Amino acid sequence: MELVPLSSGLVPAVTALEAEVFAGRDPWPERAFRQEVDNRHALWLVALDGGLVAGYGGGWLIAGGVCHVLNLGVASSARRTGTGEAIMRGLLARAAERGFTGSWLEVRKGNEAALALYRKLGYRETGTRPRHYSDGTDAIVMVLKGPPLPGKPAL
Repeated sequence: MELVPLSSGLVPAVTALEAEVFAGRDPWPERAFRQEVDNRHALWLVALDGGLVAGYGGGWLIAGGVCHVLNLGVASSARRTGTGEAIMRGLLARAAERGFTGSWLEVRKGNEAALALYRKLGYRETGTRPRHYSDGTDAIVMVLKGPPLPGKPAL
């Protein structure tokens, strides 16, 4: 498994995985991923396993060095293998190279696997956004202050 930056050539496969992972929950369209490829504030990584997209994640490094994680998706075949953690650690490491001071994200209430991963990385719950998602589900806002907790390096 290797982590590579999101590129135009990977966008169709990432979009297909996004549609699978977030079926029925407003998956990002291909044009959104294409815009991220050229966004100078964006940090996106794709996990490849044998040349196939096993996961992806990304966000923006915004004012003050804060990394806003926007999206993380892992193929069902790659779940519970450390892929999501490797992507997140890779993103935060790249953010650190660009002046990282902290991070925040929103996660669907009830997504226990994602909540456990973010807690393991040092994120803490700071509040909720009621009915944030199109189906009316709340989002839990999580914040990571300072550098991520040490751990195994990204794949």
